[in-house]
Amino acid sequence: MTASFPKATIEGYPRVGAHRELKRALESYWSGKIDAETFESAAHSLRLDTYARLKELGLTEDYAIPADVAYYDHVLETALTVGAAQGESLDDEFTLARGNKDTAPLEMTKWFDTNYHYIVPEITDDQAFSARPQRVLKIVEEARAAGHTVRPVLVGPVTLLALSKQAEGATKQPLDHLDQAVESYLTVLAELHDAASNGFSSPSPPWSPTSSPLTTPPSPPHSRVPTAAS
Repeated sequence: MTASFPKATIEGYPRVGAHRELKRALESYWSGKIDAETFESAAHSLRLDTYARLKELGLTEDYAIPADVAYYDHVLETALTVGAAQGESLDDEFTLARGNKDTAPLEMTKWFDTNYHYIVPEITDDQAFSARPQRVLKIVEEARAAGHTVRPVLVGPVTLLALSKQAEGATKQPLDHLDQAVESYLTVLAELHDAASNGFSSPSPPWSPTSSPLTTPPSPPHSRVPTAAS
């Protein structure tokens, strides 16, 4: 059975927290003051507080609350979910975004004509596009356990590839990989369907050359953590 779309919703909500909780937790983790488990716990609590606040403000229908979750950047989060970027752990994600002593970070550039920024995925000729639906499923499941039926958010496949760039030495354009990318998205969607999460949202711009339900009007990264956007 397919759920109806909520009568009232929003595309996103500031992730950083009313008191910049995510920023403080990130900086504490990056500086080694807290471990990954403590950071994840703080982020988990912030997500549930946000869902409760949005329900209090009137988003009471199933799927009305968007789960536009990202620790650093929503383009990077989607890239990791569908395999446009490779990484399994929290440290893998932050290495892609910030680099380390051995690895340069991925490029950061403006999200369309806004002052927000996003991490630019680099697509190789043999990009695997291995779906990691568990990244989204765990968000849906933790929300459900707290009494919230949220709507997962991913950047659509055309937008994701259009915002990506060729990796060094690649001969194919990122959009040449659209078929493989769509297959990965379909795997993620199938897992969400099986988990009874029928709501789905994708902040892709209207110029995306596709009529796929994976595309809706543009939405900038919501209140990105300042440390990540500078």
